[in-house]
Amino acid sequence: MGTTIFIAILFLTAIGAFAVAVKSGRQARLAERKGAQSVYEKKADTSFWAWCVSAVVGFVAVLSLVLSSITLVSTKNIGVVTTFGRPSQFLDNGLHLTAPWQEVTELDGAIQTDNHIDEGDKKTAIDARLGNNSTARVDSTVVWRLKPEAAPSLFQDYRGFDAIRDNLVTREFTAAINDVLAGYNPLTQVGEGDGAINGKLATMVLDKLKAKVGNRIEVIGVNIPVIHFDDRTQLSINNLQTEIANTKIALQRQKTAEAEAEANRILSQSVSHDPNVLVSKCLDLVREKGGSPAGCWPGSAGAVVAIPGQK
Repeated sequence: MGTTIFIAILFLTAIGAFAVAVKSGRQARLAERKGAQSVYEKKADTSFWAWCVSAVVGFVAVLSLVLSSITLVSTKNIGVVTTFGRPSQFLDNGLHLTAPWQEVTELDGAIQTDNHIDEGDKKTAIDARLGNNSTARVDSTVVWRLKPEAAPSLFQDYRGFDAIRDNLVTREFTAAINDVLAGYNPLTQVGEGDGAINGKLATMVLDKLKAKVGNRIEVIGVNIPVIHFDDRTQLSINNLQTEIANTKIALQRQKTAEAEAEANRILSQSVSHDPNVLVSKCLDLVREKGGSPAGCWPGSAGAVVAIPGQK
């Protein structure tokens, strides 16, 4: 607005000087016809300098008008044109012509990666309440960018890029995480693995966030690498994981015992039909553990070989 006022003053000055030059020129010619030499010289001199002022000031005014009408929008930025304080259109990066009374404000149009994490002295993870009524700190990342066609309305609502990030994207992202995690009970999904669970939660948060920000922000992706549970919940998860591990070990022992029993049953049946099977088994044991194979044949002086399942 200040530039517009300055250019207007220049044009008014040039027009005023032009009017003085014309008027003084007429008066000089009139004085010349009447023979008033001194008046003629004075008016002619005034007309000359008025013409000079009008030409110089007019040139500066035109040059200022041209320069103020050229706008350069930086790479990956979005220009928002405001006419008398009201956003009216957006401009892509590059050179553009605008009216002197229009102003252009640039917003960052590049892809934004906002990390909300607890790392060292940086504590920006998002607080959330879970489905089991516990609390957690959620390490998360949201990737987004402005949609150019929505830049004027966003600028009108928030007046700046930082306000758009804080009051729209971050606020709605926090709300989306809390909406999704309100239905998540970590104690009922211990066996699925953190990676799979967090991936599902991130997808749900992404869909929820897209619905919240509408078509003004392009939400590219959401990632939830870690959820920091409170101490009580983490202890419960650890205990459940221990019980799950013990159950897996017990099941494996049961399968091993069943397999050994089946092997002994098959061996017993084989011996009842062919005693040489027992001899072969004895020789296998001798090869594994060492010793003399002499006791493996029936009637030998060696050790007595017990037949599984036989009395």
